[in-house]
Amino acid sequence: MINVKVINITWEKIEFEQSQINMYSNEIDFGIYQIYGQHPAYGRDSLLYIGKAEMFASRLKERFEFLESCAIPTSIRLGRLTNSKLEDELNIGAEEKDRLIAIAEKILIKSHAPAFNKQDNSGLFSATGIDGQHYIIRNWEDYGCLLPEISTLKLSYRFWAFDNPVI
Repeated sequence: MINVKVINITWEKIEFEQSQINMYSNEIDFGIYQIYGQHPAYGRDSLLYIGKAEMFASRLKERFEFLESCAIPTSIRLGRLTNSKLEDELNIGAEEKDRLIAIAEKILIKSHAPAFNKQDNSGLFSATGIDGQHYIIRNWEDYGCLLPEISTLKLSYRFWAFDNPVI
């Protein structure tokens, strides 16, 4: 039997403008973000970058470096960990929340390969997932071009054993 942990992320979209970003200055406002924009090879409204932030406002202000690149950012999607009912943010300790955000960021980057992420986003996860645990990420609300559900099981070598395929 395989143990799978579900990570729910609820997303909201904001414009890539300093005034919009300044609204997210609360210390508890942290999670994962996506940057979208015009890319010379991938076209309009392309997924440019996925990252994590302890405080959205301070981290996103640093992301204005994209203005000096060949891409033209247009919007940001902010994602927060939520409970299974999606009513509230997940009520867990800060250390566990940071750990889950880091895991979710890794899975999202590996499964979507954004244009400007420098982390290794190629290949599959091992048969044991991440540190021996498999995950399903469920994206809710305005999640952009992300898949609604991503699983380390789908992205795992477990299903690519060519001498004995799992059917």
